[in-house]
Formats: sequence, structure tokens, C-alpha cells
Amino acid sequence: LEAPATALDEVAPQLSQRPAPPRRLVILEGLRAAVLSAARALPATPNLSAMLPRLLSVVELVALVLDLWAGWRTRIHEVRPASATSSFVKAIARIALEEAQKLCDISDIRVRSRGGA
Repeated sequence: LEAPATALDEVAPQLSQRPAPPRRLVILEGLRAAVLSAARALPATPNLSAMLPRLLSVVELVALVLDLWAGWRTRIHEVRPASATSSFVKAIARIALEEAQKLCDISDIRVRSRGGA
């Protein structure tokens, strides 16, 4: 895993000079649990069982590269992943609605929510 890290070090100065791409979000749920589950399900092959923990490191590095190079905002939810993702998305939606309402208030536009609130 040193080679990808070294390559990332070499490209890092160029990454900061790129124009900002559109914002995107990716949420990775339960990576560690998936790798451990796969490791337990496989027969005890020494090479394969040693490789699976490295797979987790590669996926984490991909998440970092998505953030730094491609402009994707990445989050990794390990503890109660479904609940964490649900709470996170609800918080993002609430903040976006509040910001949109502030913009509408500034420009004197009336917006009603569908929920009746």
C-alpha cells in the first residue's frame, strides 16, 4: 500500500490547482463488517485471509481519492450504518431546507413545505 500513498503524495500539489468539480456525496456503509464477514466465510487460505484486511485499506484509500481528486464528499459509516446514514441524510435535507428558506426570505419568495408545517 506504500505505492498508492506515494503516488498520492506526488499528485497532491496538482490536485489543489484543479477547478472545483460539482459536489457529489458517497456514503460507504459497514466496510469493516463486510471484510470481516468475508474473511470468516472463506476457507483458511493464508494468502487470501492476509489479503482481505488490505482490501479494507484499499477501499478507504479509494474513498480518500474520491474526495481529494474527484471532488466527491465521502463518509464511512461503521457503527449502525443504516441508522447513521438515515440520520445524516435527514440532517443534510434539514440544513438544505433551512438554507433555501433563508434565500427565499431574502428575496421575498414564499415557499410551503408539502408536510403541511
